[in-house]
Amino acid sequence: MAFGKETSRETLTARLARVVLLGGVLYAALAQGAFYRHQAIVFWPVVFVSALLAVSGFVVGSRRWPCREAAWAIPVLASTAISGAIAGSLDATVPMLMTIVAVFSALFVGHLASEIGRRRLVAGLIGVGLLVATTAVIGSVQRYEPWGRLVNGLWRGSSSLTYSNAAAGLIVAMLLVTISRLASGRRHRLDFVAAHVLVVGAVATLSRGGAVGLVFGLGVLLLTIGPTVLARVSAPVLAGSVVSGASVLSMASEEVTRSPLLAWAGMALGLCITVVGAERQHATRVTAFAFSVMFVVLVGVVTIDAVGESGTSLTDRLTLSDELRAGEWRAAWSEFESQPLVGVGPGRATFRFVVGDETFTAEFAHQEYLELAAEQGLMGLVAVLTPITVAIAVLVRRWRRNLDPLIAGCLAAFIGFLAHSGLDFLWHIPLLPVVVATLVGTALWEPGSES
Repeated sequence: MAFGKETSRETLTARLARVVLLGGVLYAALAQGAFYRHQAIVFWPVVFVSALLAVSGFVVGSRRWPCREAAWAIPVLASTAISGAIAGSLDATVPMLMTIVAVFSALFVGHLASEIGRRRLVAGLIGVGLLVATTAVIGSVQRYEPWGRLVNGLWRGSSSLTYSNAAAGLIVAMLLVTISRLASGRRHRLDFVAAHVLVVGAVATLSRGGAVGLVFGLGVLLLTIGPTVLARVSAPVLAGSVVSGASVLSMASEEVTRSPLLAWAGMALGLCITVVGAERQHATRVTAFAFSVMFVVLVGVVTIDAVGESGTSLTDRLTLSDELRAGEWRAAWSEFESQPLVGVGPGRATFRFVVGDETFTAEFAHQEYLELAAEQGLMGLVAVLTPITVAIAVLVRRWRRNLDPLIAGCLAAFIGFLAHSGLDFLWHIPLLPVVVATLVGTALWEPGSES
């Protein structure tokens, strides 16, 4: 499908909308994802302004007006407002409503961008993902707080977002989109470098939810761009990332006391392997793979020797079993059972549970769907899951019509984010749903002739 004429129709206001949104996303990435109220108060208006600029810069007839997407917001806003009004939880309801409006504002910006504008917007988001990934690696390897956190004997990269699972949610989404860019046929060596850094950043977080999201996202890419193309573009990234990832993991245990210089050297070697492997010659790829195997073995031997039998095992991160999370989910289900239709109200749920002889109280259920059910009941679940399902169906139809790898990448990022949301409270960090909504908006892009 030709998009050549569309690239010249981007107005100055439309460009400004993209810059403002990316500026807001960058601010939130440096401000803990705009998680706290004083940060969100800055982030929300910036996103709103970007949407107003996108609407004012819209060229009539160049693209379909997003009436359908605007309608998706109505049940979500209505459910939140009704549940909050019934429970009388105005203080918690208003911020939630503001985040919802910000999410749909970002979707509009992505949708109303021109063809070249949406690709530049995605490139800017990948840049923010690289920032988060880099700070996660620094926090983990250098053991620098708050970019890194010591959790159960393991140093996990928490990045500038200061939360490992949130960092993984953003990094994985950007990784899936970057892989789709590599599959577009216009791949650049910088895209391989970006994918490599994002993989290493994801490894540094040691996030199980991030791993689940990645598996689901890669499953979408397998079904869309195909296993052959996916394997071809991912092989160089995987070869180098194995070396770099092993280097990061070699510093994860708190029992390791050696200098991180070997880890940084390993990451440099891994990056070189990815760049060399990106060349099309078969010999260079074989050589790169051989170096990967040798270095991983070396790092493994050194790490095992340093940690010894008393070190914390990384295998603890390979299971989804967690008594505390299970307790939070039981508590959320109990709250849902108390008010199954409209919930107990936004911010009103109390996740209190017992593990052994100890009683715990959690602020979040670490499972967005259960927490939504607890706070807004079946009304909230239907209001949120319906537009999500419709959006997925529309994205699938857009992919089948255009076979654009970028659409496949955005769909994969969306599915991966939804899967990860079943294991954490990602929707409560405004930056994350805003970024994903922007990706969805760019994938929903349609020229005016299609409407």
